[in-house]
Amino acid sequence: MADDFVDARLRKILSDCKLQWVEDCSQLQAQLGLKGQFGGSMGLDLAIRQFGVRLREATMQALREFANAIEVRGKRWRNAHQLLADLVKSEFADVPEMARNMMLRGAMDDGEITHRFKRDISDAVAEIYAHEQWTAPRPSRWHERHPIWLAAVTAIIGIALGLAAKPIGEFIETQLGQNEADSRPPKTRVISE
Repeated sequence: MADDFVDARLRKILSDCKLQWVEDCSQLQAQLGLKGQFGGSMGLDLAIRQFGVRLREATMQALREFANAIEVRGKRWRNAHQLLADLVKSEFADVPEMARNMMLRGAMDDGEITHRFKRDISDAVAEIYAHEQWTAPRPSRWHERHPIWLAAVTAIIGIALGLAAKPIGEFIETQLGQNEADSRPPKTRVISE
């Protein structure tokens, strides 16, 4: 169940990344068209750069969510990272072809375009594998880690306060009684004639 959620969340993050990149390419086309530079290699170069930026953002978002959601750095941690790496490779395999179709390739040849996209993808995968080796667990509070000790210490403190309440109360009463006696003026008798 939890792994299905991780899979669905990763697919959502990566599909959002791809959609944002397609929107970025559309904006680049419009800007370059207004300048009269549509169809050159500059548009494709900018699209490739923007792809790298969007892919890094999506990868970092997914890794942050892993770090917050998965407390134990065990099998589930490794599986989530492997799943993300596999999804990045498969989700963005068609990106070079999409870029060529959207940006009307200029002076760059197909090999260079594919190489630059694959380099961005492999950089993201390397970042994922580097993050997998980071094993510091998410910090948790002491009472969350040791609930039985918390209950025992709280019970001991409660018992101690309960046992000490009666002698403390008696002590306070005696002190208040002495203070009241010391603060009252001595009783004087009036002798009448």
